[in-house]
Amino acid sequence: MSSALSSSVRKFEFDRIFSPAANTPASTADLHLKLAESEAELTRLKREMQDHQKELERVRAEAFEAGAAQERAKREEDMRLLARSVLDQLCHLDDALDSATVRLEGQAATIARTAAEVIAGRALNDSPAETIDEAIGRALTQAARGDELRIFVNPAMAGEVEALVTERQRRDRRRLNLVVVPDSELARHDARIDWGQGELILSAETRADAVRREFEALFPAAE
Repeated sequence: MSSALSSSVRKFEFDRIFSPAANTPASTADLHLKLAESEAELTRLKREMQDHQKELERVRAEAFEAGAAQERAKREEDMRLLARSVLDQLCHLDDALDSATVRLEGQAATIARTAAEVIAGRALNDSPAETIDEAIGRALTQAARGDELRIFVNPAMAGEVEALVTERQRRDRRRLNLVVVPDSELARHDARIDWGQGELILSAETRADAVRREFEALFPAAE
């Protein structure tokens, strides 16, 4: 019996090496998963905000088409309409955004004001020569026939503006008295149009300041 027992019992291998269990807590995997989800959500949020910014750019032409005198009279109403439109569009985004976006509701006025400031100067910054040419067209409607329009621009813009003036004179049957005057004191994207009886000033900084003052009056708590 002793012989049978000894033959059935296996010798314990004391030199066997037991590998420790891998330290992979479930909480770490969950954390990585949540981080990936957060990054994906942030990317989506940025993409939607970029789309919204493109939509805001639509209103820039309507906000600043009037002349200097007309702009002063229409500014408050235009800014109210712009603010209401921007705030409405931000509210519509709430349904599509997660809880992180809801926090933007308290900052909607500040976002709207910043967007309006950007829009105010964007036309001058993106296509200054075309914007100056449009201003020349507005000035021609206010100046008397035959009045000389002196167009003061930064020297870097003089050649491009002169080309647009030449094209405008070619298209117009009237004899236009337009003179481009280089002025190094003007910023590259700004201009001043003088016809003796009136003046039209294009200034991205002035436009942004005007928008800022209007929004400070409409939304004092936005500061």
